[in-house]
Amino acid sequence: MTPTLKKSLLIYFLMIGAELLIMIFVVRHASWSLNPYMTGFDTLEYSTIAKNLVENSSFSKSLTAPFISNFFRSPGYPFWLAFIYLVFKSFTPAIFLGMIIFAFLAPLTYLTMRRVFSEKIALWTGIIFAIEPRMAFSAPFLLSEQIFMPVFLFAIFLAVQFFNNPEKKNYLFLSAGFLALSALIRGVSLYLLPIFLIFFFIKLYKKEPFLNILKNLALVIVTFILVISPWLIRNRITLGTWQSSSLIGIQLYWGFLENLEGYLSDSRELVHQKLVNRANYLVGDNFETPQAIGILTNSALAEIKNNWRASIKVYLSNLVSFFIIDGYKGIASYIVDIKPNYIKFSDFIMKGQFQEAFSHLKTFSFLEIIIPIFGRALWTILTFLGFIGMFLSIKKMSQQKIILILFSILIFYFAILTGSVVAMDPRFRIPVNGFLISFALVAAFKLIKK
Repeated sequence: MTPTLKKSLLIYFLMIGAELLIMIFVVRHASWSLNPYMTGFDTLEYSTIAKNLVENSSFSKSLTAPFISNFFRSPGYPFWLAFIYLVFKSFTPAIFLGMIIFAFLAPLTYLTMRRVFSEKIALWTGIIFAIEPRMAFSAPFLLSEQIFMPVFLFAIFLAVQFFNNPEKKNYLFLSAGFLALSALIRGVSLYLLPIFLIFFFIKLYKKEPFLNILKNLALVIVTFILVISPWLIRNRITLGTWQSSSLIGIQLYWGFLENLEGYLSDSRELVHQKLVNRANYLVGDNFETPQAIGILTNSALAEIKNNWRASIKVYLSNLVSFFIIDGYKGIASYIVDIKPNYIKFSDFIMKGQFQEAFSHLKTFSFLEIIIPIFGRALWTILTFLGFIGMFLSIKKMSQQKIILILFSILIFYFAILTGSVVAMDPRFRIPVNGFLISFALVAAFKLIKK
């Protein structure tokens, strides 16, 4: 057994151990029930679609007949759950299979980073990634991250392999194929293809004849389209649209607009119901048909335009939150009797309502205050070091500069596209945590050395 394989196995079982440890605490607090992992709006919707695929041969989220396929969310995870349900007649095995698959993230992160950074930085990145509580906590939940993350990170791993071995074009096409597969699980990957194409072109430029470059990039596009085309064709035939999912419209209306309304109003508790009532008035009770998504998107854009100053404030607040949100209090609420924080203190800060913020703080116990302070301080430091490490790496590591710039762009891509338009949750940062940790370690080791 090679040293690299030994380290990979160690890191894998570290993450499995972290997942199981947190899971035991969560299940114990829920009277030894797995129910916490199988509830929640997205989970219930995924499981309903999966059940309908198996029992009614329809991609539908209807609970009663007729089971009409009249919406177009990403199909990857519902089909994965449908496979689990077909084999086991239960969704419970998906919890444990998801944990097993999700844990491959840690060694895959290590193997990716050792092809870019030093062995020391790669190993510590893998270890920190494996034991970081919020990532381990996410694994058992029946959410798309269970399979999206390994597929997405494998696409990055293959891209890094190509950058280090540009003569091996198979890595190029495999990376495009797995990127497309990840886009079928979560639409956030769909818009990464142009970025990958630019970096592939830069790597091949001056190494290959121009016509060969165009041919290879054309094959990358064809590979990507071939993977996602069955779903696009289904949407065109069934729904009359070539869109792969309703991601942007849903994020604008149910994500960003909900944050904006919460900032503009005095009570966040009433915001969601207000948006539900407006959606019912505008489009009826199905919010995810192509027509409904178009109407809701236009409604959201009109309100954003009318409140553009407040929209900028909310956007920037969410952008900052992407890097510092920790989620540790949320974990604690599943383990001990501690209430999760449903108050968005950034609203009070942006409005200058410090007295109101302080009055809400007084309702929390010491533990309820100290956990998020510790978590946000930790991620603020890590992000600060990460930005320094990003600068140092790009400046000093000339041979890996193209990969380092790609990692940096991916960090900001997810921050801008994901962090700024949906309700903040640290699970949306998981795709780039490995990059952030590696860059932070570059800066940390530099400081220690000095």
